[in-house]
Amino acid sequence: MMAPEERARLLLETAENPAFSRALTKISETSGIAPTSVAELYALWRGTIAPDTVSHWLTAMGLGAGAEGPPLFPVGQVAIVAPGNLFVATWTAMLEPWLCGNHVRVRASSGDAHGAHALADAIGHEALEVRSFPRDDNDGWRWLAADANAMAVYGGDDAVAAVTKIAANVGFRGAVRGHGHKVSVARLTAAQIRAKASEVGHDAWLADGRGCMSLRAVVCPDVERFSAADADALVALGQRWPRGELSLQTLGARRQFIEHARVVEGLDGAMRVYESDDTAVVVDETHRSNIQLSDLGPGGRLLVVLRDGVIGPDLRGFLASDVAGLGDIGKLQAPVIWRDPDGYRVGRVFLRH
Repeated sequence: MMAPEERARLLLETAENPAFSRALTKISETSGIAPTSVAELYALWRGTIAPDTVSHWLTAMGLGAGAEGPPLFPVGQVAIVAPGNLFVATWTAMLEPWLCGNHVRVRASSGDAHGAHALADAIGHEALEVRSFPRDDNDGWRWLAADANAMAVYGGDDAVAAVTKIAANVGFRGAVRGHGHKVSVARLTAAQIRAKASEVGHDAWLADGRGCMSLRAVVCPDVERFSAADADALVALGQRWPRGELSLQTLGARRQFIEHARVVEGLDGAMRVYESDDTAVVVDETHRSNIQLSDLGPGGRLLVVLRDGVIGPDLRGFLASDVAGLGDIGKLQAPVIWRDPDGYRVGRVFLRH
């Protein structure tokens, strides 16, 4: 079995291979993400694959020469149910258990399996296997999970629960790491939004806001100072990141959200809508007193700017521990490979003492 440090060297060689970057053309075709966004996502991901960052990753996982404490070992076989939103999210999900030294089997998203296959083919390592199969394929689940020692599942909360149950039905008895519903929210003043408009637009509009780290909302304590000109400037920045293909479900939910906001706008002006082509900013000053995380819009090139006073308990609790500040803006879509965005210690359930 190849050791983690050897796998790290193989990853670095893969990232330097021009043939790997040429796979991006097909990723754009199969994922529906516009080529401009695919190239930017790849550049951000590629920026994390350097000797110092990979070494830091190994150290954070308790592996490699700089690791402290009792030695850690791979658990053996890991099953990954990969995310379906961004190919770079799939790559991160695959690489973490693989770099820990495990044999990894991946169920690639049925929406776009090419990204997962491109990475596995480029690395060319027998300990990284990829298949794509429908949810009712019991043989596929047995291949993935029956002999696995640990599993990580990415998707909505309901999907994570359903997949965990399916895996148990085919004999999986290991630890599960669930990565469910996630939105990215920032807390900025109106002046900060204005000063960082380009970075806010980057994080909101890149790849149509598909990523779990895509900026979905900005909590703005002086939202009344966020002017029509400020909103129009953010909407105009959408032109830098052309729209890809959005699902009918996303388009429908997005239109419903915007139409509701327009009704409120017409009644008392408590919500304001700024929209051009496929990009929209909705400002919510005072309309609702109990906005939850699930109310923040469906993504799909829609950013909500709202006041603290209209948020509900679950959003308030979320903001207390997991909110982007001024220094994070412009970097939300750049993965930090030694820090899991869902709060897990890197390598959790993929390593044992």
